[in-house]
Amino acid sequence: MRFSVVLLLGLAAACMSSREGYYAAAWSPDGKLLAIGTGHSLRLEDAATRELIREYETGGTVHDIAFSSDGGRILICGKGNTLTVVPVKVAGNLVSHPDVNPVVAFSAAWSRDERTIVSPSPQHDLLVWRSPFRTSERTLTGGGYAWSYEITPDGRYALSVTPDGQVFRWEVDTGKRDPLVNAHDSYVFATAMSSNGRYFVTGGSARDKTVAIWNPQQFTIERRIDYGTVVRALAISPDSKILAVGGNRKTIQVYDLATGRELGTIKRLPDWPSGIAFSPDGKRLFVTCPRKVAKIYARP
Repeated sequence: MRFSVVLLLGLAAACMSSREGYYAAAWSPDGKLLAIGTGHSLRLEDAATRELIREYETGGTVHDIAFSSDGGRILICGKGNTLTVVPVKVAGNLVSHPDVNPVVAFSAAWSRDERTIVSPSPQHDLLVWRSPFRTSERTLTGGGYAWSYEITPDGRYALSVTPDGQVFRWEVDTGKRDPLVNAHDSYVFATAMSSNGRYFVTGGSARDKTVAIWNPQQFTIERRIDYGTVVRALAISPDSKILAVGGNRKTIQVYDLATGRELGTIKRLPDWPSGIAFSPDGKRLFVTCPRKVAKIYARP
Protein backbone atom coordinates (compact mmCIF):
# COMPACT_ATOMS: atom_id res chain seq x y z
CA MET A 1 0.00 0.00 0.00
CA ARG A 2 1.41 3.37 -1.00
CA PHE A 3 0.76 6.47 1.07
CA SER A 4 1.38 10.05 0.05
CA VAL A 5 3.62 12.18 2.23
CA VAL A 6 0.65 14.40 3.07
CA LEU A 7 -1.40 11.44 4.31
CA LEU A 8 1.57 10.07 6.20
CA LEU A 9 2.17 13.33 8.01
CA GLY A 10 -1.52 13.40 8.84
CA LEU A 11 -1.23 9.94 10.40
CA ALA A 12 1.79 11.04 12.41
CA ALA A 13 -0.04 14.12 13.64
CA ALA A 14 -3.05 12.06 14.63
CA CYS A 15 -0.92 9.55 16.54
CA MET A 16 1.28 12.12 18.24
CA SER A 17 -0.69 15.34 18.52
CA SER A 18 -1.13 15.53 22.30
CA ARG A 19 1.39 17.72 24.08
CA GLU A 20 0.80 15.64 27.20
CA GLY A 21 1.86 12.28 25.75
CA TYR A 22 5.14 10.38 26.08
CA TYR A 23 6.78 9.46 22.78
CA ALA A 24 10.40 8.37 23.37
CA ALA A 25 12.48 6.54 25.98
CA ALA A 26 16.18 6.25 26.79
CA TRP A 27 18.23 4.84 29.68
CA SER A 28 21.58 6.42 30.53
CA PRO A 29 24.72 4.25 30.14
CA ASP A 30 25.38 4.29 33.90
CA GLY A 31 21.79 3.24 34.64
CA LYS A 32 21.08 6.27 36.82
CA LEU A 33 18.89 8.38 34.53
CA LEU A 34 15.78 7.87 32.45
CA ALA A 35 14.95 10.24 29.60
CA ILE A 36 11.41 10.74 28.31
CA GLY A 37 10.43 12.60 25.17
CA THR A 38 7.08 14.36 25.58
CA GLY A 39 4.93 16.53 23.34
CA HIS A 40 6.83 19.64 24.42
CA SER A 41 9.90 18.68 26.44
CA LEU A 42 12.64 16.28 27.44
CA ARG A 43 12.23 14.91 30.98
CA LEU A 44 15.13 13.51 33.00
CA GLU A 45 14.19 11.23 35.91
CA ASP A 46 16.10 9.35 38.57
CA ALA A 47 15.93 5.71 37.45
CA ALA A 48 15.78 4.39 41.01
CA THR A 49 13.21 6.75 42.52
CA ARG A 50 11.47 8.00 39.33
CA GLU A 51 11.72 11.54 40.67
CA LEU A 52 11.93 14.35 38.13
CA ILE A 53 15.44 15.83 38.02
CA ARG A 54 15.13 18.33 35.19
CA GLU A 55 12.86 19.16 32.28
CA TYR A 56 13.98 20.89 29.10
CA GLU A 57 11.33 22.69 27.06
CA THR A 58 11.77 21.81 23.38
CA GLY A 59 8.89 23.60 21.72
CA GLY A 60 7.89 20.43 19.86
CA THR A 61 7.36 16.71 20.23
CA VAL A 62 10.49 14.66 20.99
CA HIS A 63 10.30 11.43 18.97
CA ASP A 64 13.70 9.87 19.74
CA ILE A 65 16.51 10.23 22.28
CA ALA A 66 20.12 8.97 22.39
CA PHE A 67 22.56 9.38 25.29
CA SER A 68 26.24 9.86 24.59
CA SER A 69 28.47 6.98 25.72
CA ASP A 70 29.58 8.90 28.83
CA GLY A 71 26.02 9.99 29.61
CA GLY A 72 27.03 13.64 29.51
CA ARG A 73 24.94 14.64 26.49
CA ILE A 74 21.64 13.68 24.91
CA LEU A 75 20.77 13.90 21.22
CA ILE A 76 17.06 14.52 20.74
CA CYS A 77 15.02 14.53 17.55
CA GLY A 78 11.49 15.51 16.74
CA LYS A 79 9.29 18.24 15.36
CA GLY A 80 10.97 21.63 15.62
CA ASN A 81 14.15 20.26 17.23
CA THR A 82 15.61 18.12 14.46
CA LEU A 83 19.19 18.44 15.67
CA THR A 84 19.56 19.25 19.35
CA VAL A 85 22.32 18.27 21.76
CA VAL A 86 21.48 18.69 25.44
CA PRO A 87 24.21 18.86 28.12
CA VAL A 88 22.79 16.69 30.89
CA LYS A 89 24.36 18.50 33.83
CA VAL A 90 23.73 22.05 32.63
CA ALA A 91 20.39 23.62 33.45
CA GLY A 92 18.88 26.23 31.16
CA ASN A 93 18.36 26.52 27.43
CA LEU A 94 18.87 23.80 24.88
CA VAL A 95 21.94 23.75 22.67
CA SER A 96 20.47 23.77 19.17
CA HIS A 97 21.85 24.28 15.71
CA PRO A 98 20.63 27.51 14.03
CA ASP A 99 19.64 25.59 10.89
CA VAL A 100 17.05 23.53 12.78
CA ASN A 101 14.02 23.01 10.55
CA PRO A 102 10.36 21.99 10.84
CA VAL A 103 10.89 18.53 9.33
CA VAL A 104 9.71 15.82 11.73
CA ALA A 105 12.67 13.62 12.68
CA PHE A 106 11.94 10.15 14.06
CA SER A 107 15.50 8.93 14.71
CA ALA A 108 18.31 10.22 16.88
CA ALA A 109 21.39 8.78 15.19
CA TRP A 110 25.06 9.45 15.82
CA SER A 111 28.26 7.45 15.45
CA ARG A 112 29.98 5.55 18.26
CA ASP A 113 32.52 8.33 18.80
CA GLU A 114 29.64 10.87 18.79
CA ARG A 115 31.45 13.03 16.25
CA THR A 116 29.03 12.36 13.38
CA ILE A 117 25.26 12.90 13.24
CA VAL A 118 22.76 12.47 10.42
CA SER A 119 19.43 14.29 10.30
CA PRO A 120 16.78 15.16 7.67
CA SER A 121 16.89 18.42 5.73
CA PRO A 122 13.87 20.56 4.76
CA GLN A 123 14.24 19.04 1.28
CA HIS A 124 13.96 15.52 2.84
CA ASP A 125 17.58 14.58 2.11
CA LEU A 126 19.96 13.52 4.89
CA LEU A 127 22.47 15.97 6.31
CA VAL A 128 25.84 14.86 7.72
CA TRP A 129 27.12 16.85 10.71
CA ARG A 130 30.54 16.67 12.33
CA SER A 131 31.35 17.73 15.88
CA PRO A 132 30.94 20.48 17.08
CA PHE A 133 27.87 20.40 14.76
CA ARG A 134 28.01 24.02 13.66
CA THR A 135 27.40 23.36 10.00
CA SER A 136 26.47 20.35 7.92
CA GLU A 137 29.38 18.80 6.06
CA ARG A 138 27.48 17.23 3.17
CA THR A 139 24.04 16.25 1.94
CA LEU A 140 23.11 12.65 1.14
CA THR A 141 20.64 12.89 -1.73
CA GLY A 142 18.43 10.64 -3.81
CA GLY A 143 16.72 8.74 -1.02
CA GLY A 144 13.42 10.57 -0.97
CA TYR A 145 11.53 11.48 2.18
CA ALA A 146 13.41 10.07 5.22
CA TRP A 147 10.85 8.74 7.68
CA SER A 148 13.45 7.10 9.91
CA TYR A 149 17.22 6.78 9.66
CA GLU A 150 20.32 5.41 11.37
CA ILE A 151 24.11 5.63 11.16
CA THR A 152 26.40 2.65 11.71
CA PRO A 153 28.48 2.94 14.91
CA ASP A 154 31.71 3.27 12.91
CA GLY A 155 30.22 6.26 11.06
CA ARG A 156 30.75 4.63 7.67
CA TYR A 157 27.15 4.18 6.50
CA ALA A 158 23.89 6.07 6.86
CA LEU A 159 20.60 4.29 6.21
CA SER A 160 17.13 5.74 5.73
CA VAL A 161 13.62 4.38 5.27
CA THR A 162 11.06 6.10 3.04
CA PRO A 163 7.30 6.24 3.72
CA ASP A 164 6.67 3.34 1.32
CA GLY A 165 9.18 1.01 2.95
CA GLN A 166 12.21 1.49 0.71
CA VAL A 167 15.62 1.48 2.40
CA PHE A 168 18.65 3.39 1.12
CA ARG A 169 22.29 3.25 2.21
CA TRP A 170 25.03 5.83 1.67
CA GLU A 171 28.75 5.95 2.34
CA VAL A 172 28.89 8.91 4.69
CA ASP A 173 32.33 10.16 3.61
CA THR A 174 31.70 10.01 -0.14
CA GLY A 175 27.93 10.39 -0.45
CA LYS A 176 27.80 7.31 -2.69
CA ARG A 177 24.35 5.69 -2.59
CA ASP A 178 23.64 1.99 -3.01
CA PRO A 179 20.62 0.74 -5.01
CA LEU A 180 17.48 0.79 -2.87
CA VAL A 181 16.00 -2.31 -1.25
CA ASN A 182 12.21 -2.68 -1.07
CA ALA A 183 12.08 -3.82 2.54
CA HIS A 184 8.44 -3.35 3.52
CA ASP A 185 5.10 -3.10 1.77
CA SER A 186 4.08 0.04 3.65
CA TYR A 187 5.42 2.80 5.85
CA VAL A 188 7.91 2.18 8.67
CA PHE A 189 7.58 3.79 12.10
CA ALA A 190 10.61 2.29 13.84
CA THR A 191 14.28 1.45 13.22
CA ALA A 192 17.15 0.37 15.48
CA MET A 193 20.91 -0.12 15.14
CA SER A 194 22.91 -2.43 17.40
CA SER A 195 25.82 -0.92 19.32
CA ASN A 196 28.31 -3.26 17.64
CA GLY A 197 27.04 -2.42 14.15
CA ARG A 198 26.12 -6.04 13.43
CA TYR A 199 22.36 -5.50 13.10
CA PHE A 200 20.02 -2.90 11.63
CA VAL A 201 16.31 -3.51 12.25
CA THR A 202 13.22 -2.05 10.55
CA GLY A 203 9.59 -2.53 11.56
CA GLY A 204 6.75 -2.54 9.06
CA SER A 205 3.28 -1.15 9.54
CA ALA A 206 -0.24 -1.46 8.09
CA ARG A 207 -0.26 -4.22 5.44
CA ASP A 208 3.35 -5.37 5.98
CA LYS A 209 3.48 -6.11 9.74
CA THR A 210 6.96 -7.68 9.65
CA VAL A 211 10.30 -6.97 11.31
CA ALA A 212 13.33 -7.10 9.03
CA ILE A 213 16.74 -7.88 10.56
CA TRP A 214 19.58 -6.57 8.38
CA ASN A 215 23.32 -6.87 8.04
CA PRO A 216 24.06 -3.15 7.55
CA GLN A 217 27.62 -3.75 6.33
CA GLN A 218 26.46 -6.02 3.50
CA PHE A 219 23.13 -4.18 3.14
CA THR A 220 21.11 -7.38 3.06
CA ILE A 221 18.11 -8.69 5.01
CA GLU A 222 19.17 -11.77 6.98
CA ARG A 223 15.74 -12.78 8.30
CA ARG A 224 12.20 -11.60 8.86
CA ILE A 225 9.87 -11.91 11.81
CA ASP A 226 6.14 -12.09 11.06
CA TYR A 227 4.97 -9.74 13.80
CA GLY A 228 1.30 -9.68 12.83
CA THR A 229 0.52 -6.09 13.73
CA VAL A 230 1.81 -2.54 13.26
CA VAL A 231 5.34 -2.11 14.68
CA ARG A 232 5.53 1.05 16.80
CA ALA A 233 8.87 0.78 18.63
CA LEU A 234 12.14 -1.17 18.49
CA ALA A 235 15.12 -1.48 20.82
CA ILE A 236 18.29 -3.58 20.83
CA SER A 237 20.05 -4.61 24.06
CA PRO A 238 23.45 -3.09 24.87
CA ASP A 239 25.17 -6.42 24.17
CA SER A 240 23.56 -6.49 20.68
CA LYS A 241 21.94 -9.90 21.30
CA ILE A 242 18.29 -9.16 22.12
CA LEU A 243 15.58 -7.31 20.17
CA ALA A 244 12.44 -5.82 21.75
CA VAL A 245 9.47 -5.08 19.49
CA GLY A 246 6.34 -3.18 20.50
CA GLY A 247 3.18 -2.74 18.47
CA ASN A 248 -0.55 -2.20 18.31
CA ARG A 249 -1.40 -5.25 20.43
CA LYS A 250 -0.21 -3.33 23.50
CA THR A 251 2.48 -5.94 24.05
CA ILE A 252 6.26 -6.17 23.69
CA GLN A 253 7.84 -9.27 22.21
CA VAL A 254 11.50 -10.09 22.88
CA TYR A 255 13.60 -12.00 20.31
CA ASP A 256 17.05 -13.48 19.90
CA LEU A 257 18.63 -11.36 17.16
CA ALA A 258 20.90 -14.11 15.85
CA THR A 259 18.09 -16.61 15.31
CA GLY A 260 14.83 -14.63 15.36
CA ARG A 261 13.50 -16.95 18.09
CA GLU A 262 10.91 -15.40 20.40
CA LEU A 263 12.06 -15.34 24.03
CA GLY A 264 8.99 -13.94 25.77
CA THR A 265 6.27 -11.31 25.90
CA ILE A 266 5.33 -8.38 28.12
CA LYS A 267 1.52 -8.29 28.07
CA ARG A 268 -1.24 -5.87 28.96
CA LEU A 269 0.55 -2.58 28.44
CA PRO A 270 -1.71 0.41 29.18
CA ASP A 271 -1.32 1.60 25.58
CA TRP A 272 0.77 0.83 22.50
CA PRO A 273 4.47 1.50 23.18
CA SER A 274 5.92 4.66 21.65
CA GLY A 275 9.43 4.12 23.04
CA ILE A 276 11.48 1.21 24.41
CA ALA A 277 14.89 1.34 26.10
CA PHE A 278 17.00 -1.43 27.63
CA SER A 279 18.73 -0.99 30.97
CA PRO A 280 22.54 -1.11 30.73
CA ASP A 281 22.57 -4.73 31.95
CA GLY A 282 19.83 -5.67 29.46
CA LYS A 283 17.58 -7.16 32.15
CA ARG A 284 14.86 -4.48 32.21
CA LEU A 285 12.91 -2.44 29.69
CA PHE A 286 11.82 1.18 30.10
CA VAL A 287 8.65 1.70 28.07
CA THR A 288 6.78 4.89 27.21
CA CYS A 289 3.23 5.10 25.88
CA PRO A 290 1.39 8.05 24.31
CA ARG A 291 -1.10 8.31 27.16
CA LYS A 292 1.56 9.78 29.45
CA VAL A 293 2.72 6.40 30.73
CA ALA A 294 6.37 5.49 31.45
CA LYS A 295 7.07 2.19 33.24
CA ILE A 296 9.93 -0.24 33.88
CA TYR A 297 9.38 -3.94 33.19
CA ALA A 298 11.53 -7.01 33.78
CA ARG A 299 12.72 -8.40 30.46
CA PRO A 300 11.10 -11.78 29.67
